Amino acid sequence: MEAAARTLFVHANTVRYRLRRITELTGHDPTTPRGGLALQLALILGRQAGH
Repeated sequence: MEAAARTLFVHANTVRYRLRRITELTGHDPTTPRGGLALQLALILGRQAGH
């Protein structure tokens, strides 16, 4: 979390909050392999569809 926060120039709690909100909104936990993959695929397919 801390490394990601430094890379994004935000506080580590901000990263935790955003990951929690992603889970709440999508039902997929980006911190798990299955959830992360599902979200990555959704982003890729959304971009290809022009959204």
